Amino acid sequence: MSAKMIKILFFGAAREASAIHEIAIQEPLNTIGELRDFLLEEYPRLASLKSFAFAQNEEYVEDTENTLLIDHATIAILPPVSGG
Repeated sequence: MSAKMIKILFFGAAREASAIHEIAIQEPLNTIGELRDFLLEEYPRLASLKSFAFAQNEEYVEDTENTLLIDHATIAILPPVSGG
């Protein structure tokens, strides 16, 4: 498994929970689900969010477990959106 270079952007409550706006990582991760698990380990306060969504290269990811990470992708971590 080769390491992928990923740029990660944190927004809203995800930014507050992680205390970071943007990072770049190079890790041997294959799926968005693996990235989620990695981020929860690195930034345990993210677990305090009821949920958060992912976008890869500006497209929402619905199936985090099976969506493959793209090398040199930009991943956005998005907090839940409340409507009104």
